[in-house]
Amino acid sequence: MNRTVTVHGGTDEARGRGAARLQACRRAERSEGPVNDFRAVVDAVRDRTDLVSLVGRDVELHQAGSVLKGSSPFRNDADPSFVVWPHSQTWRDFSGASDDGGDCLDYVMARDGVGFWEALHTLADEAGVDVPGREDDQLRDELDKLSERRRLERLLTEAARYYHQVLPSKLRGSWHKGRYGFTDETVDKLLLGWADGHLYEHLVGVVGATEEEALATGLFVRFRDGRVTDFFQQRLVFPYWRRGRVVYFIARQTELTPEAPWEQAKYKKLLTRSDKHPYVSALVQNDTFYNEDAATRGRVRQLLVTEGVTDCISAMQAGVPCISPVTVRFRKKDLPKLIALTERVSEVVICNDSEDSGAGEAGATETAAALQAEGRIVRIARIPRPEGKDKVDLNELVAEGGAAALERVMRDAADWCEHLIEQIPADASKREVSARLREVLPLIRSADPVLRDGYADLIKSRFKLRAQTVRQLLRETDRPRKNTDDEDYAPGVGLKGEVLEDTDHYYILGRRGEPVTISSFQIEPVRRVATDAGDIIDADVTTTSGRVYRGVRFPREAWHSKRHLLRVLKSADMLWTGSDDNVQGVLKLVAERDVPAMRGITNLGYAEIGGEPIWVVPESVVGPEGAALPDDVLFVDSGDALHKRLRRLDPVDPAVEAATAALVLPKLLELNTPEVIL
Repeated sequence: MNRTVTVHGGTDEARGRGAARLQACRRAERSEGPVNDFRAVVDAVRDRTDLVSLVGRDVELHQAGSVLKGSSPFRNDADPSFVVWPHSQTWRDFSGASDDGGDCLDYVMARDGVGFWEALHTLADEAGVDVPGREDDQLRDELDKLSERRRLERLLTEAARYYHQVLPSKLRGSWHKGRYGFTDETVDKLLLGWADGHLYEHLVGVVGATEEEALATGLFVRFRDGRVTDFFQQRLVFPYWRRGRVVYFIARQTELTPEAPWEQAKYKKLLTRSDKHPYVSALVQNDTFYNEDAATRGRVRQLLVTEGVTDCISAMQAGVPCISPVTVRFRKKDLPKLIALTERVSEVVICNDSEDSGAGEAGATETAAALQAEGRIVRIARIPRPEGKDKVDLNELVAEGGAAALERVMRDAADWCEHLIEQIPADASKREVSARLREVLPLIRSADPVLRDGYADLIKSRFKLRAQTVRQLLRETDRPRKNTDDEDYAPGVGLKGEVLEDTDHYYILGRRGEPVTISSFQIEPVRRVATDAGDIIDADVTTTSGRVYRGVRFPREAWHSKRHLLRVLKSADMLWTGSDDNVQGVLKLVAERDVPAMRGITNLGYAEIGGEPIWVVPESVVGPEGAALPDDVLFVDSGDALHKRLRRLDPVDPAVEAATAALVLPKLLELNTPEVIL
């Protein structure tokens, strides 16, 4: 199976990205302490493994546009049928009517013929990630869930392959090409398909799934008499992909869909567990954004958020990184996830449907407000709507005008201040204009001077105000309102930044004294480490899902702002919706805990403890008292490159080491400076 390999084309770039990711992960590990959560371990292995380099050991890859292609390492193929997507770190093998694929872990499982656990250990050893043992109860639970999720995703991916294989040419032409403007490449890459009503026979009869395994996917309905039938019938099917595997489906009604009462919805999403469908796995959830991988591929300069699944696919086809909630607005419970996903995005552009009802724009405004409140740079794009047309969406825009039309709309997108100004009707009364401008004026005053001039011109022309009036508006500061009965201006019950805590989350008091949850976790410090750069807090973090992350390290800078805090809390379980002031409130609670205090040493080489000289390297020490630090002292890795290049000192004889240290260490500084000695 293995071949002598040369990787051609874009491999240097891919390797560079892999090295950058590896360095980023190492920096993250140094700031956070050990990775204890099993899912975090798996994510760390994925992040530190460059798929191009991994596959390149077995396959001679060549650049083919934005992908790399080579001969299958698993089957004989006449033409190169093994494809690697460097940007998403995924692969697919199209040889021999196969459609296997996935991420780096799936590749090692297929290459070595091993299970997930063995593949994880193989890549973890190469990446330098410590994997906890199977004896840990929490790990066993996580591993069981992960194994079940893998089984489900394999069946869901197999279902997508089947749906794609039975897609009639007529529907491919009339719907995907004619109506949506999708190319054959897009249809084939995303496995867009057709539900012909015979998937159950395929999964059970051909693939070999049991009835229980098939029902767990949410793709089937079981009647009271025991009959099982396909949930999607005569519909176009759109798979949700994540990390190279299918995790969810949505299906669209067509002219061929049965006219039954339960088929009246234009779109149907995959079944999830309920009292009516208890056989569906609890792991099948409608909690994935369509194409959410687009927000996790390194640092994204500009991310588009749009309304529908076909809108999102059109943007993807146009080469624009895009995600979609596949609805007009994000659910409130999904906003923390959206905020976390966009942490490394430079700018978010939201483009919903343009319609008479205004539902699309209202949804875009809600999403933008949530992102803006978390410090994201947000712009809102509007699709031009021809006169007499009640609705136009992004899919229609791209189908008719191509990628250039979408580029123009995104280029002309209004920033948050412009959008708020344009939300005020141009013919509104002066009283209404004054009231509604009040919320945007503080943002304008704090904006860049060039942008501020643009906003002033917009206000002047839109509301027909005198230039002197606009200048006065921008100079004035908000005056406190005297009417304390107006609840819009009523002060909150709690003090600014004050935070209260429960066993698994933090909350604040709202304007009426109601509790408002601001996190999905609670921090319990276990020790405080004093270093020259400031105190470090090591803590256990308990989440609302019941998971406990032990040994999470909070450096001093973690408390500077919510953004700094979120850099430490990288798990999807740890969500934060509070303010910067609330971060200080949490620090106050954490600092009040009575925990053991230790001294941290961050410098390598010569140091003094209690007046005694010692020589420090990572994980070990040489000194007159032996090869161990005092119980109240520990070495803290500061992240310097030198720390990773020094090895642990191998023990010789403790008595000899102590005697040598007592003699040599005091003399070292007489010979040269510490930097030269080290």
